[in-house]
Amino acid sequence: MATQLVVCSHGNLASGVIHAAEMILGPVEDVLVFGLMPGVSPDVWREEVERAFARSAREGKSKFLVLADLFGGSPCSSIIPLMHEYEIDIVTGLNLGMFLEVYSNLDQEGDLAQMAFDVQQASCTVLRSQDFAS
Repeated sequence: MATQLVVCSHGNLASGVIHAAEMILGPVEDVLVFGLMPGVSPDVWREEVERAFARSAREGKSKFLVLADLFGGSPCSSIIPLMHEYEIDIVTGLNLGMFLEVYSNLDQEGDLAQMAFDVQQASCTVLRSQDFAS
């Protein structure tokens, strides 16, 4: 089952994650990237996303994995209605580690959404000065 990876966020966060990933991996290909910019209606933005999903489906992508910045935010909420038409998993809490792990494993079998969630959980850490005091 061919999975289309989608990264979406408010503003330039999604494209920033891709640019940062390219510093580590080299060119990142075949990822849909959407940033909801100030002044753009979420409805207009969703139409753009919907057209891209339709194109990917025509190209043989049968599943979509969306990495989104915030649960309940406009980018995430705008994609939820598309779940009636496409097989979509959405994982919120987008970060660089999550993207790197999922992108590096796109061709592997397994639950990529769960992988993204697990990496997001594992990558959030608190470091305090007193932890490093000698």
